[in-house]
Amino acid sequence: MVHYKLREACGCCIPVFTTDINQASILGLYHPLIENCIINDFVPGKNAVLITGSNAAGKSTFLRSLALSNLLATSIHTCFARQFKWPLLTTLAVMHHTDRLTEGLSHYQSEVKDMGDVFKLSKHHPCLLLFDEPFNGTNSRERIAIAASVLQYFASCPSHITLIATHDFELLQLLSETYKMYYFNEQVHPDGKLSFDYRLKAGRKITRNALELIRIEGFPERVVARANQIYQQMEDKNE
Repeated sequence: MVHYKLREACGCCIPVFTTDINQASILGLYHPLIENCIINDFVPGKNAVLITGSNAAGKSTFLRSLALSNLLATSIHTCFARQFKWPLLTTLAVMHHTDRLTEGLSHYQSEVKDMGDVFKLSKHHPCLLLFDEPFNGTNSRERIAIAASVLQYFASCPSHITLIATHDFELLQLLSETYKMYYFNEQVHPDGKLSFDYRLKAGRKITRNALELIRIEGFPERVVARANQIYQQMEDKNE
């Protein structure tokens, strides 16, 4: 009765489970804790999906929304979506790490430990695997190498569905043949302000707004100018 009232009050749906990834589709997915939340449709098309987008564009919120509805689908048979046709999967996520002072673990060690748990737990049953900026607690070269290797491994496991959210253009290049690409983007207005539509789109697109965000936040002009200069020098060096 409680589940029925929740579905009626929040526009939830009853999940329909499928064993065919090609039949999986989600319509009107949203997060119930976000006021006026933008809904998104999602058809993975394959078992490995990479989502790109700039800061604050909606990547992490989408992963959380999917994680929540997948958890509820397997527990109370209710999803925050208009339609949730999806495999029966256990949710495993590695997202937003900090250090663990009481355990003597650094940011990176904490993430490695949790990723190790994912390897162990995912051996036993099909899983929905969600990773947000994996291994960001270490240097960029090792991060890219480890993340690419881990994600290629999970993409080779047909019983899992793996989603990663990342800013890294290098990961997009390394995983372009094994992962289906989606993205979120933003619009820069003439007055320099940013706006987001929070719509998930199929395809590949890398946008960056970190430098623009520090300008909007009011960092000293000298700091912003120097950051842009250093960034351009790094880009020129990589060409």
